[in-house]
Amino acid sequence: MLFRSIVVALVSQIAILASEQIAVPRSVLVSLLALSAGFMGAKVWSIVLHPGESLVKGGWAVDGFLVTAPIVAIAALVIFGLPVGAYLDATAPGLFFAVAIGRIGCFLTGCCAGRVTSSRWGIWSSDRRIGARRLPAQLLESAAGLLIGVAALPLTLLHFRAVHGAVFILAFGAY
Repeated sequence: MLFRSIVVALVSQIAILASEQIAVPRSVLVSLLALSAGFMGAKVWSIVLHPGESLVKGGWAVDGFLVTAPIVAIAALVIFGLPVGAYLDATAPGLFFAVAIGRIGCFLTGCCAGRVTSSRWGIWSSDRRIGARRLPAQLLESAAGLLIGVAALPLTLLHFRAVHGAVFILAFGAY
């Protein structure tokens, strides 16, 4: 799922950047730097959340990615002289499509399990130790990522540019 989410995010970002006539090769370099830093942030945050878990077998924490990657992207954009707001707006739909895909992977592997519940909305799920009816946190977050990505896409394609970066800020605020 991780590879698929990266491909979806990059393809949608590149398509939007190209339609905005923003330098795609340098933008892709920024994206690769941000992805690398984001994955490191995701691993570090996972270690903080689960201190006894194996570094190799342990998971990733999407929140660590979502904090680290934009910071690195903004720094790289400034260094490369690329438009920060337009780049971030072009990134928002793909980023949240990637969250939607990635969180399905979390559900399938049993990480980030929701709380045990007796609610009718609970579904059988495991936290890798105990199987029980749980609130489907991963699936709810996946649905939220999909909705945010779908909402952000037309805003970027229709050039909703009252303020560059507004789509990105709105998407993160909704998340």
